[in-house]
Parts: sequence; C-alpha cells; structure tokens
Amino acid sequence: MNDIETLEALFEHELATLYYVETELIDVLDEVTLEFRDDDLTEAFADHRDETREHARRLESVFRAVGASSRSERSSALDGVVADRQRVVEATDDPDLVDARSLAAGIEIEAIEVERYESLLRLAEELDYDDDVTEPLAENRDEDAAAKKALTAKADGSKLRKLLGKLR
Repeated sequence: MNDIETLEALFEHELATLYYVETELIDVLDEVTLEFRDDDLTEAFADHRDETREHARRLESVFRAVGASSRSERSSALDGVVADRQRVVEATDDPDLVDARSLAAGIEIEAIEVERYESLLRLAEELDYDDDVTEPLAENRDEDAAAKKALTAKADGSKLRKLLGKLR
C-alpha cells in the first residue's frame, strides 16, 4: 500500500524531508564549526546554525497548520553531501582543504534547501494553503537563499583564493 496518494500527503512527505534537513543541519553545523581553522567561516557557520534552529521551529508551525505531527524523513541529498565532506575530512590532515570542502558543502546544502522550499511553496499554492503555511516556508527559503549567496561570495572572493593559495 502506498503512503503518498494525495497532494496533501506529498506535501507532508516533502515537509518531513525538509524538517530532517533542518534538524540534521543543526548537528552538522555544530560539528563543522569546531573543525574550521578560519575564524570568519566559523562565525558564518555558527550564525547559520542559529538561523537553522529557527527554521526547524518554523517547520514545526507548518506541521501544526496542516494538522500533522512533526516528523522527519531522511534526505539522501543531505546525507550524500555530508558523507562526501566527511570523506575529505578523513582523507586529509590539511585544515585548509577541510575548510574549502566545508565551504563547498555549505553552498551545496543551501542550494538543496532553496529548491526544496520552492517545491513546497508550489505545492502549498496548489493546495491553496493559508499564510500560516506559506509565510514560514517563504521566510526559510529567503534566509537560505541569502546564506547561499553569502557563502558563494566567500567562495568566489578572496576567502577561497586565500585557502587555495595556501595549498599550491
């Protein structure tokens, strides 16, 4: 028997997957901030960890708004990015390589989140859900888009060049 047979069920499944991403990221960001050698990256990821906690709380409010219990469903996309980063951490003793891979992983995860929020917002629109559903989703999407932009600026700017210059 299939569990996802309606748009509402699909919405809840996607919401549960995003809830997994946000709640897992809190732990991942806790770990990553301890491993950075670069203070600027440590601060950026610590700030985003605090923002991610708020994202999880907002998703809990969305669960309540649609009459569902908060629950998590694994995200292979997140798990894959985290596993790839961990392989680099385990394969090198160079903290600059770890910082560079962690920065790239952060950008990848933010891109995943933004697209998932976009998908949920499209479903919410199709289901004609009220603002108590769409506003928290849009707020999370916008904050993740801003985080992706900020991390990308660090990667495109002198921060990554400095890291890569040390490695040459």
